[in-house]
Amino acid sequence: MPVDTEYYDRLGLTSDATLESIKSAYRKLAIKYHPDKNPDNPEAVEKFKQISEAYEILSDSDKRKQYDRFGKEGLNISGINPEDIFAQFFDGMGGFGGFGGFGRKDPRRTEDIIQEVPIRLEEFYLSASHKISINRKITCSLCNGSGGKDGISSSKCSSCNGKGMKVLMRPIGPNMMQQMMVPCPDCHGKGDNLSDDQKCHQCHGNKMIDERKDFILTIEKGMRHGEKIIFEQESHQLSGKVAGNVIFVLVEQPHSTFKRRGNDLITTVTINLLEALGGCNLTIKHLDNRSLQIKTEYGDIIKPNEVRMIQNEGMPIHIKRSSVNKKGNLYIEFNIEFPTTEFIQTKSIRQLERVLPPRKNCHKLSDHNVNVSLLKSDQTNQNDHNQNNQEDDDSDPRVQCAQQ
Repeated sequence: MPVDTEYYDRLGLTSDATLESIKSAYRKLAIKYHPDKNPDNPEAVEKFKQISEAYEILSDSDKRKQYDRFGKEGLNISGINPEDIFAQFFDGMGGFGGFGGFGRKDPRRTEDIIQEVPIRLEEFYLSASHKISINRKITCSLCNGSGGKDGISSSKCSSCNGKGMKVLMRPIGPNMMQQMMVPCPDCHGKGDNLSDDQKCHQCHGNKMIDERKDFILTIEKGMRHGEKIIFEQESHQLSGKVAGNVIFVLVEQPHSTFKRRGNDLITTVTINLLEALGGCNLTIKHLDNRSLQIKTEYGDIIKPNEVRMIQNEGMPIHIKRSSVNKKGNLYIEFNIEFPTTEFIQTKSIRQLERVLPPRKNCHKLSDHNVNVSLLKSDQTNQNDHNQNNQEDDDSDPRVQCAQQ
């Protein structure tokens, strides 16, 4: 047991809390007690500082081990800025713009690299691995990030004091200002100025070069469209900055046979009228190349657009670190293919009349009835189109003159 549990208590956690629960607890409390949301509440400001300090220690595995073993006395906790911790935590998560510092990016952290990865439905079903290469920036090895050649040190930009970033304040409403960090316009975010003949010939004074890095993505069974695979601190590796994350977003590709709905699969099968009335044998090739044999019995009538279900033949249910193999269901929607006009002849109708139930809508015609024509929808649309064209022609005096 830890000798001190104060940091855990601040976040409302026990000493065996996982990193995910630590992040979740900090996120909720930081939003609740942020000074921009509690400008007249000094107790909330102090609470914000306390939970930020607790998160800073408990989210770092080395610091957490030191704290669990020796307590706060075994740590160096000076210089913790709760606003920087907040900004770094929410960087790349959409932020919370409109509350001053909310959503502000941490200038000490490089940007995340976000890339979409197309994934076939079979890969979500069976699991798969992908080798993905990304381009990132790294500190120039020739000049060690100085930007200058032959040991020349770059001169610090006087406008931003070498930070590369400047604070910009802009109004967002009555008595409301938003604080933003923007690249310094004088040094273009580099923090220094070098003449062309002083620049490193490898990075050309940029202090960084391009590097291509490979990542292996493991697609686990049952993962979904939009799910993210995150490689922490694998983004741009720049001197003096904490590396951001590389984030791969899984994008499901359309499948020719199946559609996914949560943990279930949906497919459409076309059968003819005889099969719908008298039974049939069907074969559906699944995503893992198994052939599912389906038999409908004589007398089990299938109606148009009817949906039947096969249990446990849907998508695997994704449960991390679990050996339980659960699946959703497979739903089959039936499309009934009716005979063509050429197939139905007078003799065939007579045979059908002997085996099918009698007609329901067969009324005796009288002199008071009005006979109308029943058209197909496409024919109706064409007739309306022709009529509209005729009305347009009749309303045009130039057409009338030409006809005369």
